[in-house]
This record gives sequence, C-alpha cells and structure tokens, in this order.
Amino acid sequence: MLGNAQYFDVTEPLMLEQPLSEFGGFTSEKNRYWLVCFDETSAELWSEHNLLSIAETTKPEASRLIQFMRGEGRDHQGRTIDDILAFDDFWLEHTHDFVQWLFPIPEASRANPMAPVLTQEDCDVFKRDSDLRQQQTKALDRMLAFYGLVRRNGGIEALPGLNPRDHIWLKAGGHNHLRITRIIRSLHYCHQPKLARAVQAAFITLGQTQGYVNETSIGYWRSATK
Repeated sequence: MLGNAQYFDVTEPLMLEQPLSEFGGFTSEKNRYWLVCFDETSAELWSEHNLLSIAETTKPEASRLIQFMRGEGRDHQGRTIDDILAFDDFWLEHTHDFVQWLFPIPEASRANPMAPVLTQEDCDVFKRDSDLRQQQTKALDRMLAFYGLVRRNGGIEALPGLNPRDHIWLKAGGHNHLRITRIIRSLHYCHQPKLARAVQAAFITLGQTQGYVNETSIGYWRSATK
C-alpha cells in the first residue's frame, strides 16, 4: 500500500489539515491523488499513477500444471484431473504417465518426459491457494484407496483387508515404491508438510508391519521430507 492509512468515523466529516500530497508523503504536486476507502473506517492515499499501474497490471497466466490441478486444463494425453481420479485400480496400476501430474516435484521425470516440472512459481501458488492444495488432497485420497489406506482424523490408516497379495506395494520392491516417494516429496514441496509426514509415517509403519518393504525403499521414504 502507498500513502498514509487513516481511520475515521463515517458519521463525521474527514478533515485533512495539510495538502494531500504533503499528507501522504508525496513530493510532486503535478500528480493527482485518490483517497481510496476500503471500508467504513479506513482509507489510504494513493497517487493516480500508481493506482492506474496496479489496475492495468495483467495477471500472469497460470502454468499448465496449475491449470491441470485446478481442473481447468488437461495433461499431455488430454485427460483432466477428474478423468484420472475416476479410473479404476487396474488402470492406476498399469498406467505410468499420470502420477507425475498429480504429484509434481522439481526434477524432470525419466518415466514421463512430457510431465511438468514443479517450479518455484508453482510452489508459491500452492502456498497461496488452499483450493489447489485441496485438489491435490483429493488426488491423494484416490491413491491411498488404491494402496488400501484411508485418511482419517489427521492420520493415515489401513483399510480392512490390507495384504501383500492384493496391495503389491507391500512387497519388497516395485514401481509403486517410487510413486510413494514422489507423493511424499510432492506434498512436502506443495506446502502440505503435515500431510506429507502423515503419509510418510503410514507407509513406513505399515510397510514394515504388514508387508515386506525393503530397507532401501524405507530409506527413500524417510528422506522424502528433507
């Protein structure tokens, strides 16, 4: 904000004893000034030049990743986020080019070079936009169901029937271990650290107590929030 913030009673006249430019700390008398009221009790003095500059500023276009996550764009295969989340478990297991869109990280994917890379600008948007974070949480819930888990009461719990035969991520290794590392890292980078830690703790604990996950994968999961 520019100028000098003032508070006033809407029922009383607003009197400024000094010239507006001097009152607001402006040195030029050639510019026009506007008293901008924000509510019934506050206003600020703005120069017309700065007011118009802000009003005419073009909002930067969201990246392709952000458009996709908001449900306003499509991935490299023409799929929306809702399309992907509606697919069944068989599709999720045997398709390898979608998880990079749902859970982006700063490094390019070798498995899917068409997937977006998470930029600092994207991270800043995730930080500001709670709806965007909620979209990613919805994607997480779908993947948790695929893995035989559910998000409940701030933590991640096993669904009834979780077992290595039906949920192959509980085996010693496999491509799902890489996906899980990505999911934890993405949540961490996308400003959901508490959720990232809950997911991390659940996979480490259940992978060891109800499955046969190897120590190499456990190590990657442990370091995914660092």
